[in-house]
Amino acid sequence: MIRAVVSGIGLIFAGYIGALATSQTAQAERTATIAEFETLEPELHVVGVYHGRDSERTIASGACSHAVCDLPAWPDRSQDVLPIELSRPGPPVTLVVGSYAALNWDIRVDEHTKLEEVIVIGYGTNKAAVAVNGELRNDVLRYRQISATYKTYGPDFRTLVEELPSQIGFEQISSFQGNYRAPSSGFVINGPIDQPELQPNYLDGWLQEPQNAELTFEASLHGQVGEFQLDGTLVVARTPIDTPRTRLSTARDRRYRWDQSRSIVNVVDATNKRVVSAISAPRGAVRGHFHTMILDEKRNRLLLAFQAGALESQIFAVNLSTLQWEELGTTGRTQPTAFYYDAPTDTFLISFNDLMKKAGIGRLSANGEFEVLRTISASDLPGMTDLFDPENDMIAPFYILGAQDHHVVLAAGRRGLFSINRNSKQKKRVYEVNLETGEARLTFYE
Repeated sequence: MIRAVVSGIGLIFAGYIGALATSQTAQAERTATIAEFETLEPELHVVGVYHGRDSERTIASGACSHAVCDLPAWPDRSQDVLPIELSRPGPPVTLVVGSYAALNWDIRVDEHTKLEEVIVIGYGTNKAAVAVNGELRNDVLRYRQISATYKTYGPDFRTLVEELPSQIGFEQISSFQGNYRAPSSGFVINGPIDQPELQPNYLDGWLQEPQNAELTFEASLHGQVGEFQLDGTLVVARTPIDTPRTRLSTARDRRYRWDQSRSIVNVVDATNKRVVSAISAPRGAVRGHFHTMILDEKRNRLLLAFQAGALESQIFAVNLSTLQWEELGTTGRTQPTAFYYDAPTDTFLISFNDLMKKAGIGRLSANGEFEVLRTISASDLPGMTDLFDPENDMIAPFYILGAQDHHVVLAAGRRGLFSINRNSKQKKRVYEVNLETGEARLTFYE
């Protein structure tokens, strides 16, 4: 009997020891897990929309007036509520939310997720409200200077990717979700999303070796001005340089510059930058805005291109000896951006923007006959949609800067492509286009 009791006590004690060991093991695992979580890198998640559902209904109804749309301060300002479910146990999370129209951001955070900071960006920043688990949060940071976006392309998205993380202590964004209209179901954040566009240098994966390594062009790249190879390597530092709006003589001793306000061509001494003469356009002959010119030294004339709205462009030739103007031809209902003289064919290549958001390359004969050689969609030019909003804007300005055989250099980057400005954040893209196949290769970007 005594032996049985002792045996029972032994079993109970052994069970206790076993349970204690199991408990200690579980505690150790929890401690290790917590320690592992504490070493995880903080994450930056971003949600963007254009406006809420109520805003859309109000605008669509035609009832939007000052009295209706200028609503009281939060939390009674609107019924535009956008829910976000945040479930990311482990790493500390910073959440960035943004919209054009102010919204009431309803953030639900589970008990295992550590939400450190909420940042509001966009036009509606100052009027937006943030509630976390049902409680209005007043300590949110508001960055109105960072535009909100709902898509993974366009200038606003690139600014978000390239500038926001460093401003708040991150290397890059962990995830981005967006929609034009706030979805009624909201958004769910439960971890990083593998999106190549979130990498500040995502275009590295699109860079290609040029097919024609002999092609060069004049521009301003990475703070230098001169002649470059297609990969951005400087060949010769040089100033002045040819630009589509200001052309140089072969000897580089003369510049030709259009004065829009007076409809004249100024001839400028390239050394002292003084105007030495002026060539007036015939009154009323020029319609719209000046876009580009080229010096045709073989025929001692200037070619100038103008275009107004959706009208056909005008290409004028002005004889530099007689100062006589003639309307030479047109590129149709397109916007010419640059001429390039193709010496082997004694013709002029012209880059142009068409009204369908495409890049175009055409050829103009010496007597004014024009033919389209290629049109290229922005989606076929890697990185091009970083420079403009395809839904709202014309394709970003681009320029033909060089040609050899059937290869041409297309470069995009607005006026910053031709001026030295070390403080400029101007984005630039250089492509090699094969006129025979239509292939466009990204060879350099910044």
